[in-house]
Amino acid sequence: MKKISLLRIAFVGCTALAALLQLLALPLSHDPGTNYFQRGAILPILAIVFALLGAICGTVAACLTNAKDLNEFPFAKDLSPSPVTLGFLAVALVLVLKETSTLAKATAILMLLSALYEMLMGYPKTQRHTATVSLGLLSVIGMILLNAIYYFDARMEMNSPFKVSVQVGLLFAMLARTSELRYLVGRPQPRTLLILSSWAASIGAISALSLPASYALLRMGKLELPSPNLLLVYAAGGFLILCASISSLLRIRALLKKPVAAPMLEDAADVIPDDDAEPISEKESEAVCDDEVTPTEDSNRKDPT
Repeated sequence: MKKISLLRIAFVGCTALAALLQLLALPLSHDPGTNYFQRGAILPILAIVFALLGAICGTVAACLTNAKDLNEFPFAKDLSPSPVTLGFLAVALVLVLKETSTLAKATAILMLLSALYEMLMGYPKTQRHTATVSLGLLSVIGMILLNAIYYFDARMEMNSPFKVSVQVGLLFAMLARTSELRYLVGRPQPRTLLILSSWAASIGAISALSLPASYALLRMGKLELPSPNLLLVYAAGGFLILCASISSLLRIRALLKKPVAAPMLEDAADVIPDDDAEPISEKESEAVCDDEVTPTEDSNRKDPT
């Protein structure tokens, strides 16, 4: 148990450190002339190393955790929409305002439907509805199309750190979402969801803070990039990954909550009668149920003399 706790602490610490190192790498190690990090820069390398270490620690902790200690349905029990709702709405807004392609418009619609899915998942009565499952599948398709937009974007270098980090972050967010949908169709795998949520949070940390912060640094004149509007599209994707990473951490927390056992109600039909047992008389059953023992009839009878 102590080993698992240490692994979980290491997972959280490495994830936070990876996000911080990647955030510092932007103003300190980014080369505006090539749109890459400077050759030999140590900060982005350390960010990747700690992100991988965090994901590995989360995976090992998940494998060592007893499956009986995981919550069978780690979703909202009351009205509480997920933080990733804001991420989907932000991406939809940016795509509508800054992109003109048909793919971008279709992706914006799917982002809105994804936000609707998150709202339905925040309400217990609609979590297992068929429409909710369908919207969850559309959410995965929407993230696939968003990833395709970044991949085929010729305005950004193919192996640019902005492009690579947002693509990898979306990939693990999609994998965690597919594992989440298994709960809604009655085929849950808690340990798999715990592992994929750990990877989504750790790997997502590389772009979760750095991409939104890069747009802010650009506006403040602390960062030089060729196209501010283009960076806004990537910053929106980073904000979505940030919200998805927070949701993954909340999902991990919900999974690790021990399920509350329902009160055991003994059903009379399940009790197997013993044929060899003697029947209990009416007086004996009344004596067992009464808190006080009542005097017998012989003790109350008076002497006729």
